Amino acid sequence: MTQLQLAFTVQNNVEHGELLILEISGSLLNLGFRTKLKGYIYSKEAIYYYTRLDVVRSINAEVYSQIAYKYGVSAASVERAIKKSIEDTWYNKQFNCNHELLRCASINSKYPPTNAEFIATMAELIRLKARKERLYNS
Repeated sequence: MTQLQLAFTVQNNVEHGELLILEISGSLLNLGFRTKLKGYIYSKEAIYYYTRLDVVRSINAEVYSQIAYKYGVSAASVERAIKKSIEDTWYNKQFNCNHELLRCASINSKYPPTNAEFIATMAELIRLKARKERLYNS
């Protein structure tokens, strides 16, 4: 691989990562997440990491620990902030009822989704949307 090809590949990966973050941010804002909560930032990071990993064995061991290391906090703090953000959105009736997330059977209830359900479902929805866009743009 030449340096030019390598630079192009790296640039595409960076652009793809930035587009992915923008897509995740848009989805969280559409759901009604408040950006002033730390859980918004941690949720965005968790969904991003989860989307990028091929196989996730444990959200707590893999995803939360990476976020905790990045922000200099404990994994438990990350988990709590994400849970608080999900519950804040859910119980304050800010959750956008028309969002695709609510069409998923495991989340369509009167109780907020668990962190794992929320992160996995959001990541899968974003993966599916990216695949559809690639098919249409091909």
